[in-house]
Amino acid sequence: MSSLSASKMFVVGTVAADILSITINPLRLTSKLQPGSDQSRSTMLAGPTSH
Repeated sequence: MSSLSASKMFVVGTVAADILSITINPLRLTSKLQPGSDQSRSTMLAGPTSH
């Protein structure tokens, strides 16, 4: 049973990674047009950092 749940979590993780890549790729394209958005998104992903 534990192996089944582990494989299910792996499938959910890969699907979530696919969704993230699909949503992040257009954001990267738009961030080239908007210079400030890429830095703000990277700081959001990295968490609070000293500027």
